[in-house]
Amino acid sequence: MTTTLAVNRVELSKQQGDYWASASTSAGAAGGTTIIDTALAAKLADWIPNEAYDLITEAAHAAINEERLISSLVQSTGTLTMLAHSVQIGSGVDYEVHRLFTPAEKMRALVQAARQIFPYCYKNVRNETLTSGNWLRGGDLEVYTATVPDNWTKSGTITTAQNTDALYRKRGASSLKLTYVGAGTYIYQDQATIPEWFELAGKSVTFGGWGWASVASQLRLQIYDGTTTSSSDYHTGGSAMEYLYKQVNLPEDLKELEVRVLMDAAGSAYIDDLRLIGGTRRKLNIADLGIVLNFPHRIYRQRFGGAEGGKDDEPWVELRGYTVGSDGYLYLPSTVPQDYKLRVVGMDYLDFGNGTAWTDTIDIDSPQTDILIAQAIVNLCQEKVIPIDTASRGQQWEKALAYWMGVLKERKSQFAMPPLGATVHFTSDFR
Repeated sequence: MTTTLAVNRVELSKQQGDYWASASTSAGAAGGTTIIDTALAAKLADWIPNEAYDLITEAAHAAINEERLISSLVQSTGTLTMLAHSVQIGSGVDYEVHRLFTPAEKMRALVQAARQIFPYCYKNVRNETLTSGNWLRGGDLEVYTATVPDNWTKSGTITTAQNTDALYRKRGASSLKLTYVGAGTYIYQDQATIPEWFELAGKSVTFGGWGWASVASQLRLQIYDGTTTSSSDYHTGGSAMEYLYKQVNLPEDLKELEVRVLMDAAGSAYIDDLRLIGGTRRKLNIADLGIVLNFPHRIYRQRFGGAEGGKDDEPWVELRGYTVGSDGYLYLPSTVPQDYKLRVVGMDYLDFGNGTAWTDTIDIDSPQTDILIAQAIVNLCQEKVIPIDTASRGQQWEKALAYWMGVLKERKSQFAMPPLGATVHFTSDFR
């Protein structure tokens, strides 16, 4: 259920009465300054106002998505003259003419409208990356800004990459692929990344995760406490994911903490679903889950916990009694057991990704896109009203603005997405 910016541009233009799409019927000037289309012979020369733009939409053309100011139309020959495109516009090239607003203005209005139509239209968030009691950030290994998963750091020359092959992952959509380059190279998290790590001083902790290694004595986990390095058993090598873990008692005077995924032999290995469990961790960072105001509607946990024996069987157990702080942390009640995967459900603003290419998409379809388009047209009308260029034109756009605001209100009532159900939290404090 996605729709591109280009599709929404076309629909916006149609609903504004500003849609003209055709294809050139013969080659234009060598310098790219003309488009020739016999269909334009049905248009009068003044059909082109002072600020009209063309847009090349032919997918295979070198000038695709170029927009240029049109200066004139010669009716007898169907020739549009514009500022030069980067190449000649040959015969059979698809194009559009935009007479009320430029294509760039329509793109900007649509991108802005995507956020503005919340909460009538929204992005569903269903996140299962958190684990109760897990001290690591990004232990699920799902989010990658580069080749290293977010919140993790490489030591040495080890090569890393995101993996989506189901054979080499345990949960979620991805795991981490590691390729041996030299001895003693690894990825790690330390006290700079692990929040409140000092609370683990004197506690028993278990660092574990699911791994796959091509050969034995290649992949293992480590915990470094500033003095002592403790290692898990190696993956035995072969064709199966194995659970690797190391349990240690951290010193009372803990001054440093680092957990590592280590490669010790040539070849490739995979790791997934890393967890550092120990002590009593009742708060989890939810600021990077993409939920509006960091406030979830509902939270669930697995019916069966533990990284090694945990199952994802439905239905999950709904949690109550949690709170969300302004610091971006989720605070769990003591009734929630440690080492259970959590499912966080909420809402996020819609967007077009980068919002800079006509191929960018938004996660809604018709009829919800009618709300988006009405909001975008409201935005365009507001640009014409403020500032008002002339009294007469200003009055025309004020009327248009009032009309489209009414359309927007009506479409929100007709086509809005159903609201998400939310957990009700009861309290005995009636002071």
